[in-house]
Amino acid sequence: MDLPCWPASLYISYHAARASSTSGRRFSIRSCANWATTAERIVSVFSAEGIDQDLLYNPNFRYIVGGPKWLSEHREGYAAFRKYIGVRGKGDFTLVTSHPRQVLDMDEIVHSHTAPSLWPDHPGYLDYTRYASCRHPAGILNSSVFSLNALASEYIQKFVPPEDDNDLIRQNLALYKFTDLDFFEGLVRFLKGYLDEFVAASDRYIVMRWEDLIEHPVPTIERLANESGIPLREGFAANLWKKLDHVNLTQAHKHNFRNGKGIVGDWKNWMTNEHLEMMKAHGLETPMEALGYGRIEYLDARHYTDFQQRVAGHLRTGTVFRDFPDPDLFTYAFNKSNLVSDKFAFKRHDWREWTQIERSIFTDEALERRVWDVAEEATGQLNALIEDILSEDWNDLAAIPAQLKMLADSHRTTLARDDPERYQKAFAQTLQLVTTSPNTR
Repeated sequence: MDLPCWPASLYISYHAARASSTSGRRFSIRSCANWATTAERIVSVFSAEGIDQDLLYNPNFRYIVGGPKWLSEHREGYAAFRKYIGVRGKGDFTLVTSHPRQVLDMDEIVHSHTAPSLWPDHPGYLDYTRYASCRHPAGILNSSVFSLNALASEYIQKFVPPEDDNDLIRQNLALYKFTDLDFFEGLVRFLKGYLDEFVAASDRYIVMRWEDLIEHPVPTIERLANESGIPLREGFAANLWKKLDHVNLTQAHKHNFRNGKGIVGDWKNWMTNEHLEMMKAHGLETPMEALGYGRIEYLDARHYTDFQQRVAGHLRTGTVFRDFPDPDLFTYAFNKSNLVSDKFAFKRHDWREWTQIERSIFTDEALERRVWDVAEEATGQLNALIEDILSEDWNDLAAIPAQLKMLADSHRTTLARDDPERYQKAFAQTLQLVTTSPNTR
């Protein structure tokens, strides 16, 4: 299992013993979010231009909590969600939406890789169990270099012949990322800042090292369960690992998993000593030692692989590899996050009330603005409903039908216009869920 290249993934989970008010809110928020038409409205803008067939908007990012997520610094009590959107031949941009943080509970496990020091003391998550997975920093950077984000994955799935969809795509893109030292330094700078914050807060999490999971899966799973106070029946950990062992778990984002990888120490076959030296110069040895990985040990350059020799040759001559047979794919595969990008010419925009165009290399500014306008309006309208749901008292089971009818009527003019039947069905389903769930009786 080649886990995501994020510095340290944070997971928090909550198991309510019995809470009718909480369950009522969750069911209502989940139902309204499941029928939310924000993504459809965004797609309609591209359809009106006749370019929806060239649109790159992965299904994983079309539901409201899809994409990387974090607690918002822009608006207290809200969470932010990053969406990757591109069009073949026009570049791409990252759209960030914001919703009341309670929508995070649509997922059984809240997953983030941002602000590890914030979650342990946040009043909304004090009774959640906190987990974190980490990895050798060199492995993180190597994975980041070879990763294909959701935009690149969608492009490959739509426009690259299946016979050409192989690891050579990643290697070709990685040659640029390893030979442009400004790019690689941007990854290192981001990682150093993140790991410093994570190490300072790591005692507030149940921590799993990726290497331990790969090399000793059963005892690692059993340790996590034991530290969580979760009893496991005999054989459960082994059976669970059979389902997870080196398989793609990222649904429509089919290229987040790298076939044949998920190998401990594989970074030694791709990185060079110049990259290790940059890691050392930026102080990454300190968090490495704190996480149990020891100090940086240089590679024997005499035993470089063919790939490493190609990289080293470019670094010796100060040339950056730019021989890309598909410039569009290169554009989409350029890392959109987990990178200090101040040396690259992204357009950046401030927050509006509910949304932000975070980074953009989209060439059609007028079209980008129309998409942003639609996303801003739809996000605000959905948030108005969610805020009303949160303001309701859901403790009286007998009152719930009237509460749901009132909410449906109050927001019908703004939220039902795209699909009135779907809107009405969502509230009917919510009523059934809330009134039949054991947690609300």
